Order: sequence, then C-alpha cells, then structure tokens
Amino acid sequence: MYLKIGNTTICDSDTDGITKMISFPIPKLSKESDSVQPTGSTNPTHFARNGVSRTIDISVLRQFTDYRSAEIWVVEHMAEMERLRECGDLDFSSVLDIGYLYGGAALSDIEVVDFKGISLEMKYTFKAGRAIDYIAISSAEDGEEFMLEVNGFVPLWRVAKN
Repeated sequence: MYLKIGNTTICDSDTDGITKMISFPIPKLSKESDSVQPTGSTNPTHFARNGVSRTIDISVLRQFTDYRSAEIWVVEHMAEMERLRECGDLDFSSVLDIGYLYGGAALSDIEVVDFKGISLEMKYTFKAGRAIDYIAISSAEDGEEFMLEVNGFVPLWRVAKN
C-alpha cells in the first residue's frame, strides 16, 4: 500500500513500517455547468460544460511503537505537508491492493481524523483530473501479440479513461 503525489511519497507500507491501512478512494465528481434565466421564464436552463474535477478522500491508518513517537510524527508530518507544493499524478494502492492513478492532482486538505494511543488515522483530500490507465505497449507479429521489452524495461502509455 502506498500513496504518492507527483514525485513525493506520502506513505508506503513496504518501507515506512507504520502504514497499516489505506482506504479505498471516496471520489466526488464535480462537473462544470452554466445556468441561464430566460426573460419571463420561471425555470432556468442549464448547460453542461466539458470540465470535470474530482475530489478524492483517502484515509491512512498508521501505528507507532509508543504515544510519544506518534505525537512527534504528527507535528513533523503536518509541517512537511504544509511545505509540499508537489502536483502531478496521484498514484496509490488501497488495502485491497487495487492500484489507482489520477492525472493533474494536487493535495488540498489534510486532517487528523482519529488519534487514540499509538494508532493514528489521517485523511488526505486531493483535487484531481481524469482517471488514468497505464497500458503496456504491445506489438503483433505473424498474428501473435507480445509485449515490447527494451533492456528489461516494458514501456507504458498513459491513457485517460472516458
């Protein structure tokens, strides 16, 4: 389980030793629209626009060895997040090991939801653009499809989901 924005890793259960759970995302989709009140009409007319924006809430549960280290970590983490100006792809996996990727994202809010003893739950709110799929480049030769590989690396395309 991990949570990254751009090149900054906010948490990673494989390396930090304190991340115990990352919730599945709770997205809220906002669509742009305009309203016009025709003269003499009691009902406005609404027009959909092309812009979309997502607000995504992600909760992270962390567990520490003692209360003192948890309290110090919260203060230091909040200071670090205050200075964070990173934007870019929002990349994370949930406790169910499902990967998510959203383009054009920025961190907009951080909140300590629950702090009991050595357990700490924080909620990160992001503003993000479209969901993105990574698709490996493949090729077909003589009717057989295969993955392209260059020196052990499989190149990927980024594709926005519609």
